[in-house]
Amino acid sequence: MEQTNPVIKKLVNELGGNYFRFYRTIYKSTDCGPSIGFKFAMGWLYCEDLPSESPDDLSACAISVSSIVEGSDAEVPPTILDGDFTEQDFWKTLEESMLKPLICGKRRT
Repeated sequence: MEQTNPVIKKLVNELGGNYFRFYRTIYKSTDCGPSIGFKFAMGWLYCEDLPSESPDDLSACAISVSSIVEGSDAEVPPTILDGDFTEQDFWKTLEESMLKPLICGKRRT
């Protein structure tokens, strides 16, 4: 069985303890509620479909972050982090996914 990416393991364990709670913690603590996905051996799972297993019980090798622009059909394309990335890379990606919808939404008004 493949090992969980160490950065994913650290982030998930610190913010919820399992994949679903990690997503809900991020979703509820941000203004735009980003879409979070993880790549498991069986493929990608996102948001409400994320399992309640911990990284010790179910390995994930990549994380995806994206968002939508409220009130439109526009989406912020996913950014996928896999391989060598840092916690700072994740937080920067999350921040960018939250800023893009705000910028796009302001252009519409």
